Amino acid sequence: MNEDEPRELSLDEIDALAMQAIDQITARLPVRDYRTAKADDGSSSHVMELDHGARFEVIYDHEGRPVDYRADEVRFEILDGHIIVSSASSK
Repeated sequence: MNEDEPRELSLDEIDALAMQAIDQITARLPVRDYRTAKADDGSSSHVMELDHGARFEVIYDHEGRPVDYRADEVRFEILDGHIIVSSASSK
C-alpha cells in the first residue's frame, strides 16, 4: 500500500489510542462540527455530525481533558499520520 493512500482503522485500533490522539481526529466533510456547553458536572463534548446520521463525539472532563468518545456509524482512516473520521456509508 502506498503511504499516500488512506488505510482504514478498526475500532479496536482506535480504542488503543491515547485520549490525546483521539482528540486530534478530524472529520471528513462534516455536516455539523460543534462544541457543547459545559454540563452541570463541568463536562463538555466536541461533536462531529456526518452524512447518514453518522456521529463522532469526544467527551471532556471538567478540566477540558478528553476522557471518552462515542462513535456511531463511522469509519476511521489514517492518511499522512492523521486520523480522519467519515460516515461508514461514504466509501
